[in-house]
Amino acid sequence: MPDEWNHNLSNENPENMSKKKTGRGSSKCIYVDMLTSDGKKIKIHIPEHIGRAVGKHARNIINFCGMVVRIDAKLSCKNWPTVKKEVGEIMLAKVKDKFEMDVADDQLFSSFVYCTMRRLYRCWKCRLHKAWLNLDENKKENYVPKDVDASDWGGITKYWMSDEFKVIHVEARTQKIGTDRTKLNGQSRGQCRFL
Repeated sequence: MPDEWNHNLSNENPENMSKKKTGRGSSKCIYVDMLTSDGKKIKIHIPEHIGRAVGKHARNIINFCGMVVRIDAKLSCKNWPTVKKEVGEIMLAKVKDKFEMDVADDQLFSSFVYCTMRRLYRCWKCRLHKAWLNLDENKKENYVPKDVDASDWGGITKYWMSDEFKVIHVEARTQKIGTDRTKLNGQSRGQCRFL
């Protein structure tokens, strides 16, 4: 047996051994680059009645949209309409460079891409906000996620600390709790309701 196979675990740092990778990480869309390296576009199918990509390359276009959002969209924009107005056409052009619909329906394709990017932009901001909230107060000032520009991060953290955001955040949580409570007809425990 070669020496590199006979690895002594007692020499390992116990802190490194206990850490687990929590996920696969952000997609870099290497597979999309491989498929489009010869200049061909990837064909996708979007049925009109559901407005979502289905089939073999459905996951690829969604991953690619997520990558484009993380690269081009600015966190300092307060909402998706602002992002769409500033860089929406650029992001759509990047997706159109790699993908095309199997049927020529540009309106459906653009609608699908913008809807997907809107959802992914909101999820990305939410994930970053949750990570920021879980930090200690003294670490919040120096923390910058690796997939975010430092100047852009400073703007969004100032917005999250503003009174304007706190009011919006509290109102949204109150509405959600109030809506969920009004849907209950009697007591509930788990998935079963007792009337």
